[in-house]
Amino acid sequence: MEGPPSNLQSVLQLDEKSKVVQTYQLKKVLGVAFGIALMVGSVIGAGILRTPGTVAHYLQNYWLIIGCWIFGGIYVLIAVNTYAELSTMLPKAGGGYN
Repeated sequence: MEGPPSNLQSVLQLDEKSKVVQTYQLKKVLGVAFGIALMVGSVIGAGILRTPGTVAHYLQNYWLIIGCWIFGGIYVLIAVNTYAELSTMLPKAGGGYN
């Protein structure tokens, strides 16, 4: 018989009848690099490849266009830090998705 997959950890718990039961939980192995990659992927997926033409049409000055992208990048960094702080308050696997 094979053991559990490598992404699970064994946890011993007591059930209602004070009987020891072995259960498996997801390991907490996602780090800062994964969080950054997730947020960068979300920004790219949300339309960074679709919106430059629209932004350029409305602003028409390339310094304003670059300024908007820099402002958006700073805004995303602040949002990522906020989400990271809130996620650390939920010490369960899955974070904000539970």
